[in-house]
Amino acid sequence: MDKPMFIETSSFLDDRGVLRFANSFDLKKFGIRRFYIVSNHKQGYVRAFHGHKKETKYLLVIKGSIMVKTIPLNATNGSLDTYFVDAGEILCIPRGYYHGFKDLMADTIIFVFSDKTLEESKNDDYRLPYDNFGKYVWEDNYR
Repeated sequence: MDKPMFIETSSFLDDRGVLRFANSFDLKKFGIRRFYIVSNHKQGYVRAFHGHKKETKYLLVIKGSIMVKTIPLNATNGSLDTYFVDAGEILCIPRGYYHGFKDLMADTIIFVFSDKTLEESKNDDYRLPYDNFGKYVWEDNYR
């Protein structure tokens, strides 16, 4: 089982503004079948936990910043891995992991890319309560 990892991104700055890109994120190579956009009504909202045995997701933060927590589906307890993802960064959540996130800035926008169709995803959905791994799991300080 692969671990969550960042996909390389970069940017170019000149007098016109910033161009952000992820040239190594080849949608065909990663088998991307669909995408959706997530934004919350308020900063600090937690969406957690769900996972997939077959589906891999890629979280591209368009605006803002998120804290992502992951743990393997087969882990009954243990510590979660924590990732901080800023605008312009992509985090891969491979199949076999529960994950959840909390937005750390107001008006955060996340593009989520998936390698499965909606029907395939619905039939491969495993959920736990947001506080399943402890009451204070989402209280981490941001950097």
